[in-house]
Amino acid sequence: MHPGDPEGETDTVTIDGEKYARLRVGEETPPCESPCSGCGAYYFALHAVACDCEQCPRCGGALASCGCL
Repeated sequence: MHPGDPEGETDTVTIDGEKYARLRVGEETPPCESPCSGCGAYYFALHAVACDCEQCPRCGGALASCGCL
């Protein structure tokens, strides 16, 4: 289960009641290298839960620490 998503859907995150698609490795701005230096995920795979490199789909900051969750 991903933080912010009580239903446990791993490809979305819920922020303030609205669902957002999680960004996959390489979809971030700027794109993350593959494999991800934070979790080891490869291009177009989801980052591991709480990976510091996963970009927040709402604000663009680091999802694990941006404060949106």
